[in-house]
Amino acid sequence: MKRLLLVTLTAAFTFSMNISTTFAQDEPPQFRPVELWVCSFKDRKDQDDMNNVYEMIAAADGDVAYAAWQLNPYFTGSRGQNMDFIYLGAWADNATMGANLEDAWQNHPEIDEAWEEVVDCQGLMFASLRIQANPEGGDDSGNFILEVRDCNTGHGIGNAQAVAAIRKYNDYRVANGFTVGTFVWFPV
Repeated sequence: MKRLLLVTLTAAFTFSMNISTTFAQDEPPQFRPVELWVCSFKDRKDQDDMNNVYEMIAAADGDVAYAAWQLNPYFTGSRGQNMDFIYLGAWADNATMGANLEDAWQNHPEIDEAWEEVVDCQGLMFASLRIQANPEGGDDSGNFILEVRDCNTGHGIGNAQAVAAIRKYNDYRVANGFTVGTFVWFPV
């Protein structure tokens, strides 16, 4: 599963490095690599089995600048979804992602094997651009609601124009007291 990701990661590196030139700002935007896996448990496997895999990942990652969440679908706009959860992970930067995955493939193949025994997943990679940072001081429960929108630009509208419009809309929301984290994910 993650071997296939290597090709995607190479594209992510290339995309992340090249896209920054398309946005007019004082300095190039900083993109972070994000992985998203839509997962279903295999027969006779459950959350306890997945928790064991997470423990293996945490033990192997050590001090890696990586954050991960399991997103459980409590509210959804689509019926008949064929998934049990979404695994969302993000690295601090491309170099950290590359070093982390290289280490995992070379030194921890048992993690991939354990993952493959527990769940079937389809993965996507994104270059994440932060528009608005998450507010400080939220509750410490680790629970949150995530809203994701699948958007396309209009005819003749480029990414730079779309991001500028999102920034303007975000400024309006902040000025009216609505401060939440806002990110744009570009598929790679």
